[in-house]
Amino acid sequence: MTLVSIILVNYNGKKIIKDCLQSLRQFNHIIPSEIIVVDNASMMAVQN
Repeated sequence: MTLVSIILVNYNGKKIIKDCLQSLRQFNHIIPSEIIVVDNASMMAVQN
């Protein structure tokens, strides 16, 4: 099965990124994927 790479670019979007990741995790069992989050020099770094 093909692995889908999802790249999210973030800039000061901590809440939005968290919501987006939760949404994407719901489909991980249907479509094998990897999620890559890139922080674009946010003022507040996104952490776990």
